[in-house]
Amino acid sequence: MLVHYCAQYLHIHRSNHYSHFNEIRKMKKNLFPTKLTFLLFAFAVASCSGAKKESSGKAPTANILTISNDTDLVRSAEPILLSREKVVSLIGEIPAGTVPKLTEAGKDIPSQADDLDGDGTWDELAFVVEIAANRKIDITVDYAKPEELPSYPVRSNIRFAKRPLNSEDKTLEEVQHEIRPKDHFKGAETIYYQMEGPGWENDLVAFRMYFDPRNGKDIFGKQTAEIALDVAGVDTTYHELQYWGMDILKVGNSLGAGALAIKEGDKLYRLSGCSDAEFKTIIEGPVRSIFVLDYKNWPVGENMYDLQEEISIWAGQYCYESKVTVTGMEGEAELVTGIVNLHSEEMHFEEHAPGFVSIATHDAQAFDGENLGMAVMVPQSTFGENGQTPEEGEGITQTFYITMKTTSGEPVNFNFYSGWEKQEAGFAKKDYFLDKIRTEAAKRNTPVTISKGKAEA
Repeated sequence: MLVHYCAQYLHIHRSNHYSHFNEIRKMKKNLFPTKLTFLLFAFAVASCSGAKKESSGKAPTANILTISNDTDLVRSAEPILLSREKVVSLIGEIPAGTVPKLTEAGKDIPSQADDLDGDGTWDELAFVVEIAANRKIDITVDYAKPEELPSYPVRSNIRFAKRPLNSEDKTLEEVQHEIRPKDHFKGAETIYYQMEGPGWENDLVAFRMYFDPRNGKDIFGKQTAEIALDVAGVDTTYHELQYWGMDILKVGNSLGAGALAIKEGDKLYRLSGCSDAEFKTIIEGPVRSIFVLDYKNWPVGENMYDLQEEISIWAGQYCYESKVTVTGMEGEAELVTGIVNLHSEEMHFEEHAPGFVSIATHDAQAFDGENLGMAVMVPQSTFGENGQTPEEGEGITQTFYITMKTTSGEPVNFNFYSGWEKQEAGFAKKDYFLDKIRTEAAKRNTPVTISKGKAEA
């Protein structure tokens, strides 16, 4: 299993009122020493081999990255992702066995250096910054051993926990890897999953997936910036409002909050009937978290496909991002995702020139009748068409959908957004939510630029 370097990755504080919450989080923290021992060993091996352009010399005294926002857009939580090679090209070689430590004007910037391939050397640097309109900021990059990093606030999380269904011991075990039992079906479950499957969240939004042949996606509305899914449904039902929020979406036979299908001809085929389904946590850190779902032998008409979905969530974003790769596809088949329209009759389709397309709904469509906005954004280059399923009948129903042109073995991306009025009062109004989506598209169309900065004399 791929492992994230980040020390103190679950450093959170809870009030005495939620003492049970604390105990669960402590269980998670206790996983850290084992991970750290492995990672320190891996860094030592990498330093001896000189892999990936590491140097035994000391870092320069002033490594500066300048991030420029040349637009009128305020970027309050701008995700920045730099490959290791990009960091080297901007500020030079990386001292052996170290990870970047970032500051702006002397203030720590939470970051994580992620080892995506599990070889013990980090591959990508992820962090989030705030940049005013038409401004630039200078980030100082120092280097430190992983255990020397500050304790950063945790703003992303993956939670997948289980126990034997009929066990007298009700303790939930969090897992980083899970193969779905072949006889695990809704209504005939063989394992108890805390949220029927994995959940993922940041400080704004939360989602979950049904780890059974439905492969549906659902939304948890959050009323707190705290990490909450570790306790969702443990002692209280998440179908009723808790201090942190609740399950707010009724999914039925729809595609819910971004579930997957294939369109061949005029027919939609839900991601179901696979011979195997597997979950793996890739990265879980303070800034972003990533997990992967692998499905084998998915029957689509007369064809059989494999599918991999990589889901990531960043701090400060109103969405998750999905990267989907289908293998074995032939002909005119297209990947499909969508939004449940059980309580919404209007779909808002917009082209955000030059690069993106979105579909969105906004209505009193949350579980207790609150206003909820949902949207799917896809690159213009892969957009196929948008449409609506039947309201009833067999297969996928009550869904506004969007298709993506798909080539076998090549990934396609989409983002799914959620805006609940109890999360943020402005989301009670349709125009507020739709403006958020337009702003997100504008940011993607005009990304920040990153260059080597100059140290002050």
